[in-house]
Amino acid sequence: MIAFSWTFPPDVPELRYAGEMTQVVVLFDEQDDGQVRVQLNMHGWQDGEAWDRGWAYFDRAWDLVLERLRVVFDGGD
Repeated sequence: MIAFSWTFPPDVPELRYAGEMTQVVVLFDEQDDGQVRVQLNMHGWQDGEAWDRGWAYFDRAWDLVLERLRVVFDGGD
């Protein structure tokens, strides 16, 4: 497991420069077949239009990050 606080991108300045953060928890669970299941959770969300934009940003960004992580651990480029 790894956990950390995460700020918002410049695309969401009203949250980034207000010091708003979420907490990210990444769990790693080795499966019986030797594969590793990775689960990413992001906590601390609030309601509002800026928070919705932040969610949309991270919904795209974490997919890319997790795919790059998979490629590295699978031995790809």
